[in-house]
Amino acid sequence: MMRCVAAASAVWWVAGWATGAAMGQQYEPGDQVVVVAKAGLQVSGDTEVDEVGPGLVAEIEAVNGKWLWLANGMRGWLDQKHAIPLNRAAIDRLTAMIRRNPKDAGLYSGRAAVWKHLGEIDTAIADYSEAIRIKSSASAYNSRARAWDAKGEYEKAIVDYNEAIRLDPKNAAAFNNRGTAWSGLGEFDKAIADYNEASRLDPKNTSVYISRGMAWEIKREYGKALADYNALQSLDPVSGHNAAAWVLATCPDAASRNGKQAVINATKACELTDWKNAGYLDTLAAAYAEAGDFEKAVEWQTKVLHLAGEQGSDAYRARLELYKSGKPYHE
Repeated sequence: MMRCVAAASAVWWVAGWATGAAMGQQYEPGDQVVVVAKAGLQVSGDTEVDEVGPGLVAEIEAVNGKWLWLANGMRGWLDQKHAIPLNRAAIDRLTAMIRRNPKDAGLYSGRAAVWKHLGEIDTAIADYSEAIRIKSSASAYNSRARAWDAKGEYEKAIVDYNEAIRLDPKNAAAFNNRGTAWSGLGEFDKAIADYNEASRLDPKNTSVYISRGMAWEIKREYGKALADYNALQSLDPVSGHNAAAWVLATCPDAASRNGKQAVINATKACELTDWKNAGYLDTLAAAYAEAGDFEKAVEWQTKVLHLAGEQGSDAYRARLELYKSGKPYHE
């Protein structure tokens, strides 16, 4: 959610440096690419902050000449010669690399990641299994478990997460992901316990705050959910403010709602995204409705439908009619 802010703050150092650089594939922000070689992510000059490898799928957040701003834990610039568009050609490229290096477990995991992004989950699982056969690792088990998650086979996912944690007891991602699998099974106390451990191991993991907050919401412990969303605001202001505003505006517990504060939080999320995100404007409209300002709620919900266009959901339209009738939206 912070990608626009992060990308903007990083452009200064490369301005002018990449101007006139030889251009290959023409990319735009929002395009997805597959890394096809070991390469470094840079933030200034030749300073590397992270290394990426074949099979990493990432969304481009900014483009400057030949440089693509993307994220892999830490954000940085990647020379586009190390990436190709996410499509079936990426599979062919990785397959050729596997033929040359058939005992490279990382290449199988990389191709599996691309299969997963292309929606071929069973094929991805087969590649992850081959990677594990060649070289057992916490990363491979964690990745295969996420593929099981994508199929809704949470029990199988938990078995793999257990193995990932056994191999690497400090693997915060595996604890966080296992928490999500527990949530999928309706075991929210177990999920929260895993989220707690993930947060202890990696306090800056933003997804933990979101996932644990949602678990608290399902348990109807809205104060604890708000505590997570408020804590998230220092790490991911957009997600943190929007999530807090939604709870304050729409949760079923009247004692936990606060329309005035919801408007403050929702406004901040919209400001940070230039008032162009339909989902965040939807939260703002709900906040105004909870605050009793139905004129503003109708105004913003109308803009939601305009921004969403053909993607506008029935839920957006239903809320607009609710606000027109002078009623707030509560989940």
